[in-house]
Amino acid sequence: MIQLICPPYNAAVDTVDPPLNLLVLGAALLEAGYGVCLTDLALLYSGTSHFDAAALAGIARLIIGKPSRVLGFTAMCGNYSIALRIAEECKRLDPDRIIILGGPHASFVAAETLTHFPAIDYIVAGEGELTLPELVVALESGHPLSEVEGICFREEGTIRTNPPRPILRNLDDTPFPAFHLIEDIEAYFSTPESRFFPVEAGRGCPFNCSFCSTSTFFSRKYRTKSPARIIAEMRYVRDRWGITHFSLTHDNFTVNQKFVRQFCRELLDCSEPFTWSCSSRTDHVNIELFEVMMQAGCNGVFFGIESGSQPIQQVIGKKLDLNQAYELLRELHRLGLSCTASFITGFPEETTEDLNQTLDMIVRLLSIGIADVQLHQLSLSRNPIV
Repeated sequence: MIQLICPPYNAAVDTVDPPLNLLVLGAALLEAGYGVCLTDLALLYSGTSHFDAAALAGIARLIIGKPSRVLGFTAMCGNYSIALRIAEECKRLDPDRIIILGGPHASFVAAETLTHFPAIDYIVAGEGELTLPELVVALESGHPLSEVEGICFREEGTIRTNPPRPILRNLDDTPFPAFHLIEDIEAYFSTPESRFFPVEAGRGCPFNCSFCSTSTFFSRKYRTKSPARIIAEMRYVRDRWGITHFSLTHDNFTVNQKFVRQFCRELLDCSEPFTWSCSSRTDHVNIELFEVMMQAGCNGVFFGIESGSQPIQQVIGKKLDLNQAYELLRELHRLGLSCTASFITGFPEETTEDLNQTLDMIVRLLSIGIADVQLHQLSLSRNPIV
């Protein structure tokens, strides 16, 4: 049995989404013939912002209490440190458990993590659907780990980093996510309005923003599942749980307007009452495209603006025209499309004036009625101890 674990967040959050990444990995492991169980600590500890030694020990006992020889942790920048602390406690309680860590943060600091955290046995770098089952097979059979692409591990006291695994080209070839691993779907929803489910539409963004780890994680290769495959997954979730609202997960869903229009046409042709949201950029799109999307059920779009300073836009490689971005958001809000505008502060080059310009743009967006405006702190992944 392989236990897939989503760590809690380091701060209190309003909502917790089902861990789609672990459902995808679970499907790959099941297809390879392994038993899989899911432990979503983000759900169990939603709203908790501090974990002392006693809390960590309790979490580790919960994990160790399940009969799983392999523990697979995923983590983002925001919960990387807590994932490492939980893994250390699990290893202390049961040194024989094999602990594997994956995700964007781990992928970029793999060797540093193995150097500083002996509790971590292996790191899967990049996409894990092929790598994780191959690693488990190698561990069980005794085959050389040097033959497994995309892993970092220790060998005779030395950190070894294998060549990266090529990205998956055809995402339709991947199995359906193991939706059945979720035991209580209603635990994720606090209100009827919050009943939505993430469905993977694709991966990768062709842009090269300097702060973005996911662009590099997916090798800047824009890929999508076919519209038919995306709709099939939506139907599966609808049939299983009665959910008809979806968050289409993709770093930049609207990069290929031809694909988006095809998806919208097929969704309209099948007459399903689905509503959905996605991510986009404010450039390389137009109002007419969003009108088509809204006709096909799109009711929300996430835009990463990142900074209200035009000089910082150039420094970080985002290069948005902020006036154009503001006008687009204003027009979309007028059309009735719910928009989320996300900003980041803490860029090394950012001055007080740059920050003030970001705050000014946030105020301007709030003043025209865009209620969901976010401000995040830049996370750096150079040091695994952060």
